[in-house]
Amino acid sequence: MREAVTNEQEIRSTAYPRVENGKTVLLPEYSALTDPHLVDYYARRFNLATLPRPPSVGRRPASAPSKRNSAARGQRRETEVVYKISVTTANKKNAGTDAHVYVQLKGRKGKMPKKKLTKKSSKTQSGFIKVKFSRNTTKSFKLKSAELGELQTLIIEHDGLEKRHSWLLDHVEVTNMSTKQKWVFQCGQWLSLFETDCQLSRTLEAADGKKYSKTEYEVIVITGDKKGAGTDANIFVTLHGTQSISKKMQLRPPAGSNPFERGSSDMFTLKCNNVGPLKKLRIEHDNTGFGPGWFLERVVVTDLKNPKKGKFYFPCHQWLAKDEADRAISRDLLGSRDPAATRKGYKYVIHVFTGKKRGAGTDANVSITVFGEGGDSGERRLTSSKNNFEKGQEDQFVIDSYPLGALKKIRIGHDNSLVGAGWFLDKVIIDDVEMNATYEFPCNRWLAKDEDDGLISRELYCGKRSGSEGETTRFLAS
Repeated sequence: MREAVTNEQEIRSTAYPRVENGKTVLLPEYSALTDPHLVDYYARRFNLATLPRPPSVGRRPASAPSKRNSAARGQRRETEVVYKISVTTANKKNAGTDAHVYVQLKGRKGKMPKKKLTKKSSKTQSGFIKVKFSRNTTKSFKLKSAELGELQTLIIEHDGLEKRHSWLLDHVEVTNMSTKQKWVFQCGQWLSLFETDCQLSRTLEAADGKKYSKTEYEVIVITGDKKGAGTDANIFVTLHGTQSISKKMQLRPPAGSNPFERGSSDMFTLKCNNVGPLKKLRIEHDNTGFGPGWFLERVVVTDLKNPKKGKFYFPCHQWLAKDEADRAISRDLLGSRDPAATRKGYKYVIHVFTGKKRGAGTDANVSITVFGEGGDSGERRLTSSKNNFEKGQEDQFVIDSYPLGALKKIRIGHDNSLVGAGWFLDKVIIDDVEMNATYEFPCNRWLAKDEDDGLISRELYCGKRSGSEGETTRFLAS
Protein backbone atom coordinates (compact mmCIF):
# COMPACT_ATOMS: atom_id res chain seq x y z
CA MET A 1 0.00 0.00 0.00
CA ARG A 2 2.86 2.37 0.93
CA GLU A 3 4.60 1.57 -2.37
CA ALA A 4 1.46 2.44 -4.39
CA VAL A 5 1.13 5.80 -2.64
CA THR A 6 4.77 6.58 -3.36
CA ASN A 7 4.34 5.83 -7.09
CA GLU A 8 1.29 8.09 -7.31
CA GLN A 9 3.18 10.94 -5.65
CA GLU A 10 6.05 10.54 -8.10
CA ILE A 11 3.69 10.66 -11.11
CA ARG A 12 1.95 13.79 -9.79
CA SER A 13 5.23 15.53 -9.02
CA THR A 14 6.83 14.77 -12.39
CA ALA A 15 3.74 15.55 -14.46
CA TYR A 16 2.83 18.87 -12.79
CA PRO A 17 3.80 21.65 -12.95
CA ARG A 18 5.12 21.34 -16.49
CA VAL A 19 5.84 23.60 -19.44
CA GLU A 20 3.74 23.36 -22.58
CA ASN A 21 4.31 25.75 -25.53
CA GLY A 22 6.29 28.04 -23.29
CA LYS A 23 3.58 28.18 -20.58
CA THR A 24 3.62 26.65 -17.10
CA VAL A 25 0.73 24.21 -16.57
CA LEU A 26 -0.34 23.49 -12.95
CA LEU A 27 -2.28 20.51 -11.59
CA PRO A 28 -6.01 21.25 -12.22
CA GLU A 29 -8.13 21.65 -9.10
CA TYR A 30 -10.85 19.02 -8.67
CA SER A 31 -14.47 20.11 -8.14
CA ALA A 32 -17.25 17.60 -7.53
CA LEU A 33 -19.75 20.07 -8.99
CA THR A 34 -18.14 19.81 -12.44
CA ASP A 35 -17.43 16.09 -12.33
CA PRO A 36 -19.34 14.63 -15.32
CA HIS A 37 -19.70 11.31 -13.51
CA LEU A 38 -21.82 12.96 -10.79
CA VAL A 39 -24.29 14.83 -13.00
CA ASP A 40 -26.95 12.10 -12.85
CA TYR A 41 -26.46 11.71 -9.10
CA TYR A 42 -27.20 15.39 -8.41
CA ALA A 43 -30.27 15.26 -10.62
CA ARG A 44 -31.69 12.33 -8.65
CA ARG A 45 -30.60 13.63 -5.23
CA PHE A 46 -32.17 17.08 -5.54
CA ASN A 47 -35.07 16.12 -7.83
CA LEU A 48 -33.80 18.33 -10.66
CA ALA A 49 -34.07 18.10 -14.39
CA THR A 50 -31.03 16.54 -16.04
CA LEU A 51 -28.18 19.00 -15.58
CA PRO A 52 -26.19 20.20 -18.62
CA ARG A 53 -22.91 18.41 -18.95
CA PRO A 54 -19.66 20.35 -18.85
CA PRO A 55 -18.56 21.47 -22.33
CA SER A 56 -16.14 19.40 -24.37
CA VAL A 57 -16.70 16.39 -22.15
CA GLY A 58 -18.27 13.45 -23.89
CA ARG A 59 -20.47 10.99 -22.09
CA ARG A 60 -19.04 7.59 -21.56
CA PRO A 61 -20.72 5.18 -23.98
CA ALA A 62 -23.16 2.89 -22.27
CA SER A 63 -22.19 -0.71 -21.98
CA ALA A 64 -24.08 -3.08 -24.18
CA PRO A 65 -26.83 -4.71 -22.13
CA SER A 66 -26.09 -8.30 -21.37
CA LYS A 67 -28.74 -10.93 -21.74
CA ARG A 68 -28.18 -11.92 -18.13
CA ASN A 69 -28.83 -8.41 -16.76
CA SER A 70 -31.89 -7.96 -18.95
CA ALA A 71 -33.32 -11.26 -17.79
CA ALA A 72 -32.69 -10.38 -14.14
CA ARG A 73 -34.44 -7.01 -14.50
CA GLY A 74 -37.37 -8.68 -16.20
CA GLN A 75 -37.59 -11.24 -13.40
CA ARG A 76 -37.62 -8.50 -10.75
CA ARG A 77 -40.46 -6.74 -12.53
CA GLU A 78 -42.43 -9.96 -12.71
CA THR A 79 -42.03 -10.79 -9.00
CA GLU A 80 -42.75 -7.29 -7.68
CA VAL A 81 -46.23 -7.19 -6.18
CA VAL A 82 -48.48 -4.71 -4.43
CA TYR A 83 -49.56 -5.33 -0.84
CA LYS A 84 -52.63 -3.61 0.53
CA ILE A 85 -52.14 -2.72 4.22
CA SER A 86 -55.38 -2.01 6.14
CA VAL A 87 -54.78 -0.65 9.66
CA THR A 88 -57.67 -0.59 12.16
CA THR A 89 -57.51 1.55 15.29
CA ALA A 90 -59.42 0.34 18.35
CA ASN A 91 -62.69 1.87 19.53
CA LYS A 92 -61.55 3.37 22.82
CA LYS A 93 -61.14 6.88 24.16
CA ASN A 94 -57.85 8.47 23.03
CA ALA A 95 -57.00 5.37 20.95
CA GLY A 96 -55.96 7.34 17.84
CA THR A 97 -52.61 8.90 16.95
CA ASP A 98 -51.11 11.34 14.47
CA ALA A 99 -47.57 10.00 14.87
CA HIS A 100 -45.70 8.59 11.86
CA VAL A 101 -46.37 4.86 11.52
CA TYR A 102 -43.96 2.37 9.92
CA VAL A 103 -44.37 -1.28 8.92
CA GLN A 104 -42.10 -4.12 7.88
CA LEU A 105 -43.35 -7.42 6.47
CA LYS A 106 -41.52 -10.73 6.63
CA GLY A 107 -42.42 -13.80 4.59
CA ARG A 108 -40.94 -17.15 3.66
CA LYS A 109 -39.23 -15.67 0.59
CA GLY A 110 -37.77 -12.56 2.21
CA LYS A 111 -38.71 -9.34 3.95
CA MET A 112 -39.84 -5.87 2.95
CA PRO A 113 -37.69 -2.93 4.14
CA LYS A 114 -39.33 -0.73 6.79
CA LYS A 115 -41.74 1.65 5.09
CA LYS A 116 -43.71 4.66 6.28
CA LEU A 117 -47.49 4.55 5.93
CA THR A 118 -48.42 7.71 4.06
CA LYS A 119 -50.53 8.87 1.14
CA LYS A 120 -49.54 10.77 -1.99
CA SER A 121 -50.84 14.26 -2.67
CA SER A 122 -50.15 16.77 -5.41
CA LYS A 123 -51.12 19.62 -3.08
CA THR A 124 -48.09 19.38 -0.79
CA GLN A 125 -44.48 20.25 -1.51
CA SER A 126 -43.25 16.82 -0.45
CA GLY A 127 -45.88 15.03 -2.52
CA PHE A 128 -47.29 13.26 0.55
CA ILE A 129 -49.83 14.05 3.28
CA LYS A 130 -49.66 13.17 6.96
CA VAL A 131 -52.07 10.44 7.98
CA LYS A 132 -54.07 10.49 11.21
CA PHE A 133 -55.13 7.13 12.61
CA SER A 134 -58.43 8.03 14.27
CA ARG A 135 -60.41 6.01 16.80
CA ASN A 136 -62.49 3.15 15.37
CA THR A 137 -61.37 3.74 11.77
CA THR A 138 -59.50 1.74 9.13
CA LYS A 139 -56.82 3.32 6.92
CA SER A 140 -55.60 1.50 3.81
CA PHE A 141 -52.26 1.85 2.02
CA LYS A 142 -50.60 0.16 -0.96
CA LEU A 143 -46.92 -0.76 -0.80
CA LYS A 144 -44.77 -2.28 -3.55
CA SER A 145 -42.35 -5.03 -2.67
CA ALA A 146 -40.70 -8.13 -3.98
CA GLU A 147 -42.86 -11.24 -3.65
CA LEU A 148 -42.55 -12.29 0.01
CA GLY A 149 -44.40 -15.59 -0.24
CA GLU A 150 -46.41 -16.80 2.76
CA LEU A 151 -46.35 -13.94 5.29
CA GLN A 152 -45.10 -14.73 8.78
CA THR A 153 -44.70 -11.55 10.84
CA LEU A 154 -45.38 -7.83 10.67
CA ILE A 155 -43.46 -5.25 12.68
CA ILE A 156 -45.41 -2.04 13.25
CA GLU A 157 -44.16 0.99 15.14
CA HIS A 158 -44.51 4.76 15.42
CA ASP A 159 -42.26 7.67 16.42
CA GLY A 160 -44.58 9.42 18.90
CA LEU A 161 -42.86 10.22 22.19
CA GLU A 162 -45.65 12.17 23.90
CA LYS A 163 -48.74 10.89 25.69
CA ARG A 164 -51.00 12.36 22.98
CA HIS A 165 -49.28 10.02 20.49
CA SER A 166 -50.46 6.89 22.34
CA TRP A 167 -52.09 4.48 19.91
CA LEU A 168 -54.32 1.48 20.57
CA LEU A 169 -54.00 -0.73 17.48
CA ASP A 170 -56.74 -3.29 16.96
CA HIS A 171 -55.44 -5.27 13.99
CA VAL A 172 -53.81 -5.09 10.56
CA GLU A 173 -54.97 -6.87 7.41
CA VAL A 174 -52.54 -7.45 4.54
CA THR A 175 -53.68 -8.51 1.07
CA ASN A 176 -51.48 -9.63 -1.82
CA MET A 177 -53.20 -7.80 -4.67
CA SER A 178 -51.91 -10.31 -7.25
CA THR A 179 -53.08 -13.52 -5.55
CA LYS A 180 -55.82 -11.92 -3.39
CA GLN A 181 -54.50 -13.92 -0.42
CA LYS A 182 -55.18 -12.21 2.90
CA TRP A 183 -53.47 -12.34 6.28
CA VAL A 184 -54.67 -10.87 9.58
CA PHE A 185 -52.27 -9.58 12.24
CA GLN A 186 -54.18 -9.20 15.50
CA CYS A 187 -52.85 -6.72 18.05
CA GLY A 188 -55.27 -5.22 20.62
CA GLN A 189 -52.38 -3.48 22.38
CA TRP A 190 -51.14 0.04 23.01
CA LEU A 191 -48.12 1.45 21.21
CA SER A 192 -47.22 4.08 23.75
CA LEU A 193 -44.57 5.12 26.24
CA PHE A 194 -47.37 5.82 28.73
CA GLU A 195 -49.62 2.73 28.57
CA THR A 196 -49.31 -0.90 29.73
CA ASP A 197 -45.75 -2.12 28.94
CA CYS A 198 -44.60 1.21 27.38
CA GLN A 199 -43.66 -0.15 23.93
CA LEU A 200 -43.66 1.78 20.64
CA SER A 201 -43.17 -1.31 18.47
CA ARG A 202 -45.10 -4.58 18.15
CA THR A 203 -44.19 -7.77 16.30
CA LEU A 204 -47.40 -9.44 15.16
CA GLU A 205 -47.81 -12.97 13.86
CA ALA A 206 -49.79 -13.72 10.74
CA ALA A 207 -53.05 -15.63 10.84
CA ASP A 208 -55.09 -16.92 7.94
CA GLY A 209 -57.39 -14.08 6.91
CA LYS A 210 -60.28 -16.46 6.23
CA LYS A 211 -59.99 -17.97 9.69
CA TYR A 212 -59.39 -14.90 11.83
CA SER A 213 -61.29 -12.07 10.13
CA LYS A 214 -64.83 -12.07 11.54
CA THR A 215 -66.89 -14.57 13.50
CA GLU A 216 -69.98 -14.93 15.67
CA TYR A 217 -69.86 -15.78 19.35
CA GLU A 218 -72.72 -17.31 21.30
CA VAL A 219 -72.67 -15.97 24.86
CA ILE A 220 -74.74 -17.71 27.55
CA VAL A 221 -75.00 -15.88 30.88
CA ILE A 222 -76.19 -17.71 34.00
CA THR A 223 -77.40 -15.53 36.87
CA GLY A 224 -77.02 -17.05 40.35
CA ASP A 225 -79.88 -18.38 42.48
CA LYS A 226 -79.56 -15.94 45.39
CA LYS A 227 -81.90 -13.39 46.87
CA GLY A 228 -81.60 -10.16 44.86
CA ALA A 229 -79.28 -11.82 42.33
CA GLY A 230 -80.95 -10.30 39.24
CA THR A 231 -80.20 -6.90 37.72
CA ASP A 232 -81.71 -4.34 35.36
CA ALA A 233 -78.33 -2.75 34.60
CA ASN A 234 -76.74 -2.82 31.14
CA ILE A 235 -74.20 -5.67 30.82
CA PHE A 236 -71.02 -5.50 28.72
CA VAL A 237 -68.37 -8.07 27.81
CA THR A 238 -64.86 -7.91 26.34
CA LEU A 239 -63.22 -11.06 24.96
CA HIS A 240 -59.48 -11.63 25.37
CA GLY A 241 -57.92 -14.27 23.11
CA THR A 242 -54.48 -15.46 22.10
CA GLN A 243 -54.68 -13.42 18.87
CA SER A 244 -56.27 -10.16 20.05
CA ILE A 245 -58.89 -8.46 22.19
CA SER A 246 -62.43 -7.70 21.07
CA LYS A 247 -64.14 -4.37 21.48
CA LYS A 248 -66.39 -3.82 24.49
CA MET A 249 -69.83 -5.17 23.50
CA GLN A 250 -73.22 -4.79 25.17
CA LEU A 251 -75.38 -7.85 25.72
CA ARG A 252 -78.60 -6.51 24.21
CA PRO A 253 -81.73 -8.57 24.97
CA PRO A 254 -84.55 -9.03 22.43
CA ALA A 255 -87.40 -6.54 22.67
CA GLY A 256 -89.90 -7.43 25.39
CA SER A 257 -87.57 -9.84 27.25
CA ASN A 258 -86.44 -9.47 30.86
CA PRO A 259 -82.88 -10.89 31.09
CA PHE A 260 -80.51 -11.39 34.01
CA GLU A 261 -83.18 -12.50 36.48
CA ARG A 262 -82.44 -14.73 39.46
CA GLY A 263 -81.62 -18.32 38.40
CA SER A 264 -82.05 -17.61 34.67
CA SER A 265 -79.91 -18.35 31.62
CA ASP A 266 -79.81 -15.81 28.81
CA MET A 267 -78.29 -16.30 25.34
CA PHE A 268 -76.83 -13.62 23.06
CA THR A 269 -75.04 -13.60 19.70
CA LEU A 270 -72.15 -11.19 19.14
CA LYS A 271 -70.38 -10.40 15.87
CA CYS A 272 -66.76 -9.22 16.06
CA ASN A 273 -63.22 -10.04 15.01
CA ASN A 274 -62.01 -13.53 15.86
CA VAL A 275 -59.69 -13.16 18.85
CA GLY A 276 -58.42 -16.73 18.73
CA PRO A 277 -58.67 -19.27 21.59
CA LEU A 278 -60.15 -17.46 24.58
CA LYS A 279 -58.06 -16.74 27.66
CA LYS A 280 -60.11 -14.23 29.61
CA LEU A 281 -63.47 -12.50 29.65
CA ARG A 282 -64.18 -9.13 31.24
CA ILE A 283 -67.82 -8.69 32.22
CA GLU A 284 -69.22 -5.53 33.80
CA HIS A 285 -72.34 -3.42 34.20
CA ASP A 286 -73.07 0.32 34.35
CA ASN A 287 -74.82 0.25 37.77
CA THR A 288 -78.06 1.67 36.34
CA GLY A 289 -81.67 0.71 36.99
CA PHE A 290 -83.45 -0.30 40.17
CA GLY A 291 -81.31 -2.66 42.28
CA PRO A 292 -78.36 -2.92 39.83
CA GLY A 293 -76.39 -5.35 42.02
CA TRP A 294 -75.94 -8.70 40.23
CA PHE A 295 -74.80 -12.17 41.30
CA LEU A 296 -73.21 -13.88 38.30
CA GLU A 297 -72.79 -17.65 38.39
CA ARG A 298 -70.89 -18.23 35.11
CA VAL A 299 -70.59 -17.42 31.41
CA VAL A 300 -70.23 -19.83 28.48
CA VAL A 301 -68.83 -18.54 25.17
CA THR A 302 -68.79 -20.51 21.89
CA ASP A 303 -67.20 -19.55 18.58
CA LEU A 304 -70.00 -20.55 16.20
CA LYS A 305 -67.57 -21.05 13.32
CA ASN A 306 -65.55 -23.52 15.39
CA PRO A 307 -67.94 -24.91 18.04
CA LYS A 308 -65.93 -28.05 18.90
CA LYS A 309 -62.67 -26.30 19.80
CA GLY A 310 -64.09 -22.83 20.43
CA LYS A 311 -66.24 -23.45 23.52
CA PHE A 312 -65.00 -21.97 26.81
CA TYR A 313 -66.44 -21.80 30.34
CA PHE A 314 -65.90 -18.81 32.63
CA PRO A 315 -66.87 -19.54 36.26
CA CYS A 316 -67.61 -16.51 38.46
CA HIS A 317 -69.90 -17.15 41.49
CA GLN A 318 -69.48 -13.54 42.67
CA TRP A 319 -71.39 -10.32 43.14
CA LEU A 320 -71.00 -7.40 40.79
CA ALA A 321 -72.49 -4.82 43.12
CA LYS A 322 -71.57 -1.54 44.78
CA ASP A 323 -73.08 -2.71 48.06
CA GLU A 324 -71.83 -6.30 48.22
CA ALA A 325 -68.50 -8.02 48.97
CA ASP A 326 -65.64 -5.94 47.47
CA ARG A 327 -68.12 -3.57 45.74
CA ALA A 328 -66.69 -4.24 42.28
CA ILE A 329 -69.01 -4.07 39.26
CA SER A 330 -66.44 -5.52 36.84
CA ARG A 331 -64.92 -9.01 36.88
CA ASP A 332 -62.12 -10.64 34.88
CA LEU A 333 -62.88 -14.34 34.45
CA LEU A 334 -60.40 -16.98 33.27
CA GLY A 335 -61.54 -19.36 30.53
CA SER A 336 -61.44 -23.15 30.63
CA ARG A 337 -62.61 -25.94 28.33
CA ASP A 338 -63.71 -27.91 31.41
CA PRO A 339 -67.48 -27.48 32.07
CA ALA A 340 -66.89 -28.26 35.78
CA ALA A 341 -64.16 -25.62 36.21
CA THR A 342 -64.34 -23.43 39.32
CA ARG A 343 -63.00 -19.95 39.83
CA LYS A 344 -59.52 -19.75 41.28
CA GLY A 345 -59.04 -16.53 43.19
CA TYR A 346 -55.74 -14.67 42.77
CA LYS A 347 -55.24 -12.06 45.46
CA TYR A 348 -53.22 -8.88 45.62
CA VAL A 349 -52.82 -6.97 48.89
CA ILE A 350 -52.67 -3.19 48.35
CA HIS A 351 -50.92 -1.03 50.98
CA VAL A 352 -51.62 2.69 50.53
CA PHE A 353 -49.49 5.21 52.46
CA THR A 354 -50.87 8.74 52.85
CA GLY A 355 -48.23 11.45 53.39
CA LYS A 356 -47.67 13.46 56.55
CA LYS A 357 -48.16 16.91 55.09
CA ARG A 358 -50.80 19.24 56.48
CA GLY A 359 -54.17 18.41 54.90
CA ALA A 360 -52.74 15.25 53.30
CA GLY A 361 -55.81 13.07 53.96
CA THR A 362 -58.94 12.76 51.82
CA ASP A 363 -62.52 11.52 52.12
CA ALA A 364 -62.94 11.22 48.35
CA ASN A 365 -63.49 7.84 46.68
CA VAL A 366 -60.13 6.33 45.68
CA SER A 367 -59.72 3.82 42.86
CA ILE A 368 -56.77 1.85 41.50
CA THR A 369 -55.92 -0.11 38.33
CA VAL A 370 -52.97 -2.52 38.44
CA PHE A 371 -51.05 -3.27 35.23
CA GLY A 372 -48.82 -6.30 34.68
CA GLU A 373 -47.19 -8.22 31.85
CA GLY A 374 -50.37 -10.29 31.49
CA GLY A 375 -52.92 -7.45 31.43
CA ASP A 376 -54.66 -5.19 33.93
CA SER A 377 -57.00 -5.63 36.88
CA GLY A 378 -59.60 -3.14 35.71
CA GLU A 379 -60.50 -0.18 37.87
CA ARG A 380 -61.11 -1.15 41.51
CA ARG A 381 -62.41 1.10 44.26
CA LEU A 382 -60.37 0.98 47.48
CA THR A 383 -62.86 0.94 50.32
CA SER A 384 -63.48 -0.65 53.70
CA SER A 385 -65.44 0.00 56.88
CA LYS A 386 -62.69 2.10 58.48
CA ASN A 387 -61.82 5.76 57.93
CA ASN A 388 -59.22 5.44 55.17
CA PHE A 389 -56.60 7.77 53.69
CA GLU A 390 -55.96 9.90 56.75
CA LYS A 391 -52.73 11.88 57.27
CA GLY A 392 -49.71 9.62 57.92
CA GLN A 393 -51.84 6.47 57.75
CA GLU A 394 -51.32 3.11 56.06
CA ASP A 395 -54.47 1.47 54.67
CA GLN A 396 -54.69 -2.11 53.45
CA PHE A 397 -57.03 -3.59 50.83
CA VAL A 398 -57.35 -6.93 49.06
CA ILE A 399 -58.37 -7.20 45.42
CA ASP A 400 -59.25 -10.42 43.64
CA SER A 401 -58.00 -10.70 40.04
CA TYR A 402 -56.66 -13.12 37.50
CA PRO A 403 -52.80 -13.47 37.47
CA LEU A 404 -51.27 -10.29 36.04
CA GLY A 405 -47.66 -11.48 35.85
CA ALA A 406 -44.84 -9.16 36.86
CA LEU A 407 -46.37 -5.81 37.81
CA LYS A 408 -45.31 -2.74 35.80
CA LYS A 409 -47.36 0.23 36.92
CA ILE A 410 -50.56 1.38 38.63
CA ARG A 411 -53.08 4.10 37.95
CA ILE A 412 -54.48 5.59 41.17
CA GLY A 413 -56.81 8.53 41.64
CA HIS A 414 -59.94 9.88 43.33
CA ASP A 415 -63.25 11.42 42.24
CA ASN A 416 -62.69 14.81 43.95
CA SER A 417 -65.88 14.36 45.98
CA LEU A 418 -66.63 15.98 49.35
CA VAL A 419 -64.91 18.98 50.95
CA GLY A 420 -61.11 19.04 51.01
CA ALA A 421 -60.72 16.20 48.53
CA GLY A 422 -57.04 16.93 47.87
CA TRP A 423 -54.79 14.01 48.82
CA PHE A 424 -51.03 13.72 49.31
CA LEU A 425 -50.00 10.16 48.43
CA ASP A 426 -46.64 8.94 49.69
CA LYS A 427 -46.46 5.51 48.02
CA VAL A 428 -48.26 2.26 47.24
CA ILE A 429 -46.93 -1.23 47.99
CA ILE A 430 -48.53 -4.32 46.43
CA ASP A 431 -48.03 -7.88 47.67
CA ASP A 432 -48.53 -10.68 45.14
CA VAL A 433 -49.67 -13.29 47.66
CA GLU A 434 -49.47 -16.27 45.31
CA MET A 435 -45.94 -15.50 44.02
CA ASN A 436 -44.65 -14.09 47.33
CA ALA A 437 -43.44 -10.94 45.57
CA THR A 438 -43.67 -7.29 46.63
CA TYR A 439 -43.77 -4.22 44.37
CA GLU A 440 -43.28 -0.61 45.46
CA PHE A 441 -44.71 2.38 43.56
CA PRO A 442 -43.36 5.71 44.89
CA CYS A 443 -45.42 8.89 44.47
CA ASN A 444 -44.73 11.66 47.04
CA ARG A 445 -47.07 14.10 45.26
CA TRP A 446 -50.48 15.73 45.60
CA LEU A 447 -53.56 14.43 43.87
CA ALA A 448 -55.54 17.65 44.14
CA LYS A 449 -57.22 20.24 41.93
CA ASP A 450 -55.64 23.09 43.91
CA GLU A 451 -52.14 21.68 44.47
CA ASP A 452 -49.11 20.73 42.38
CA ASP A 453 -50.16 20.28 38.69
CA GLY A 454 -53.89 19.96 39.46
CA LEU A 455 -54.14 16.24 38.61
CA ILE A 456 -56.30 13.92 40.71
CA SER A 457 -55.06 10.73 39.03
CA ARG A 458 -51.49 9.54 38.52
CA GLU A 459 -49.70 6.66 36.85
CA LEU A 460 -46.93 5.29 39.07
CA TYR A 461 -44.21 2.95 37.85
CA CYS A 462 -42.55 0.21 39.84
CA GLY A 463 -39.58 1.57 41.79
CA LYS A 464 -38.57 -1.60 43.63
CA ARG A 465 -39.50 -5.27 43.53
CA SER A 466 -38.68 -7.92 46.12
CA GLY A 467 -38.92 -11.57 45.08
CA SER A 468 -39.68 -14.77 46.94
CA GLU A 469 -35.99 -15.54 47.49
CA GLY A 470 -35.21 -12.18 49.01
CA GLU A 471 -33.69 -10.61 45.91
CA THR A 472 -34.44 -6.95 45.30
CA THR A 473 -34.72 -5.35 41.88
CA ARG A 474 -34.81 -1.58 41.50
CA PHE A 475 -36.43 0.16 38.55
CA LEU A 476 -36.36 3.73 37.38
CA ALA A 477 -39.44 5.56 38.59
CA SER A 478 -41.22 7.49 35.87
